[in-house]
Amino acid sequence: MSANHSWLLILLLLVCGAARSLADHTNAARPNTSAATQATDGITSLKAKAEKGDAQAQFELGKVLWTTSTNQDEAAKWFLKAAEQNHKGAFSYLGMFFSVEEGVAKAKV
Repeated sequence: MSANHSWLLILLLLVCGAARSLADHTNAARPNTSAATQATDGITSLKAKAEKGDAQAQFELGKVLWTTSTNQDEAAKWFLKAAEQNHKGAFSYLGMFFSVEEGVAKAKV
């Protein structure tokens, strides 16, 4: 397995763990709603925190967008916002992000 594949596997495991944690928290709070509704509500809440400047929320939102969105520029934007607040994980993800995402408009970031 190449180094890039190893990093992608590690990233996938980290994102799955974060998504599971978010889903578990959301499911416990509202057990009678659909999983899709709970996931949407969780992302909406995460984005609201990120927009208020919460570095951890910005980092988590970047991870969610990187793995679920076709708009990779948006993911890069949130990683950068978190990194600007010295979020160590965001620095790490930005490095991995730019090593694998050739389509990102680097000038925008």
